[in-house]
Parts: sequence; structure tokens; C-alpha cells
Amino acid sequence: NLIEVQKASFEEFLQKDVPPENRKRQGLQAAFLDIFPITNVDQTLSLEFVEYVLEEPRYDKMEAIDKDTTYSMPLKIRVKLVIKKGTRKKPIIKEQSVYLCNLPCMTDTGTFIINGAERVVVNQLHRSPGVIFEEDQEPGTKKIKISSYGKRLYVASIIPYRGAWVEFEFDNNNALFVKIDKKRKLPATVLLKALGLETNQQILHVFYETEVIQLRTSNSHNTQKIISSLLGKLLASDIIDKKTGEILGEANEQINPELAKRIMRAEIGQVEVLKFDPTINDITIYETLKRDKIKSQAQAIPVSYTH
Repeated sequence: NLIEVQKASFEEFLQKDVPPENRKRQGLQAAFLDIFPITNVDQTLSLEFVEYVLEEPRYDKMEAIDKDTTYSMPLKIRVKLVIKKGTRKKPIIKEQSVYLCNLPCMTDTGTFIINGAERVVVNQLHRSPGVIFEEDQEPGTKKIKISSYGKRLYVASIIPYRGAWVEFEFDNNNALFVKIDKKRKLPATVLLKALGLETNQQILHVFYETEVIQLRTSNSHNTQKIISSLLGKLLASDIIDKKTGEILGEANEQINPELAKRIMRAEIGQVEVLKFDPTINDITIYETLKRDKIKSQAQAIPVSYTH
């Protein structure tokens, strides 16, 4: 019987012949239990689900076809309104049946009659929920993509049971991007900021080790030596001139000769930098932050939704 799967599935969805108190949390029952109870802001009113009732169809299958209408049955739900007046007073409870909609019926042959036309639901394959990692391939070939750093590139997908897909992919420079619900891609660090790692400094401290370089010196020879030791280093945190409040350098910024001199002139006692070697350490977060212009969680959240 090739239609048994569809018929059994629809019966489990409806649970029409099952007493309300014995219905399993599946199908219609699960949908109503997920939505209810509905409460107002101050919790003084609560609308609670009691049960649903499926009545007999108004027309049978042949009548629905002749009248160009839908073969369906009325769906009513019984709800309970609980009104709370003060902590000591007994709540007022009102119960009532409410007509919700007409629910299409399945015929004995596993079809539906919609506006007089016989329709069938076709099963579709979909990817199972989970986390998937794959090697990124060149379009139209099986050749694995290689970044400008000589590293293999990968893609990943987070597929939830319900909700938007989250997909990750690298560009040619090993920067990591994210696509939420198949929308335009964003630097993956924007998602981290939306989830609570608000600043570049916080993100860098999660993924890299840091070290502190002392800057105080009493002679010019040592000053030049310190400047030389700073060159090429990546800042682990923002450098702020305490006298003026000016940001001299931002986290993830590479120290060049001009920035090193400005730091020394500002008489800052120490600088925190990353213990970073591109030949040893993963460069993904560094490259991604270079493309990330978002400065806070407040900025990251709307960007993540609108893109």
C-alpha cells in the first residue's frame, strides 16, 4: 500500500479519534501546546488551551468536487480565560469553544480536494538537522580551493530542526564569513559580537595568546630598541592616550613605525600585543577582523538580522 505512509502520518497529525486527555504531544496537539498559554504583560490575564474538536465535513468528497469547494472539516478549540484580581482573590475562570478554521480532509486515496480539484502532497527530501563540514570546491570541479596562504578552505553549515540555516565560508585570504538564512554574507566576527563578544579586544583574547611589552625607558638607545621590538606586532587591545583620550591604535592593528613613535611619545607604560606568527598561528580571526567595521553588540544585532 503506497499511500499508507501519507494516511498514517495525517492520522497521527490529527489524532481525531483519540480522546483529548489521551492525545500525544504531536501534530495539532503539539502546535497548540507550543502556543498556549498566552498572557498579557502584567500576568493578570491568561488564555489557556483545553482541547480541540474536529467536526464532520459539511460536504463529502463528491459534493466538494461538484461545488468547486474544499473538502474540509471545522476545527474548534476550547480555551480557558483566567482573570487574576490580586494575590488573595480567587481567579475568575471562563471557558468557551472558539471556531478556528476549516481544516482540509484527506480522502481514502491519500489526496485532498482544494477548490474542487484533487491535490496530492509529495514527500520531499531535506537535509537532516546537524552540523556539516565539507571541503570547499571550485565551481563545476572537484578541485579543492586553496587560500593565498596555501591552506585548504572549508565550508560549514548549522542546520537547525526549525529556523534559519547558518553557513560559514572562507575567502581567498582565509577571512571567515557567515550567511544567516541564505542572505548576504557578513564577517563571522559580526555574529560573535551579536552573541556577546562585543569588541575586537574580547574576540582576540578568546582566540590568541597575548604578551605585555614594557615601554618605560630612560635613554634614547633603549627607545629605539623598544620601537624596533614593536614593529610588525598586532595590538591585542586599544591604545588610548590618557592625557587626551585619543585612540592611538585599535585592537588587531599592526604596529608600523609611525604608530610605534606615537605610542612612545604618549608615554604609555606598557602595550599588550598578540603572540602571533602567521606560519604557526591560525590567521582566520585576524583576517576576519580586518574586514569587520562593527564596533558593538548594539550595531551587530540589527546588521545580522537585516542582511
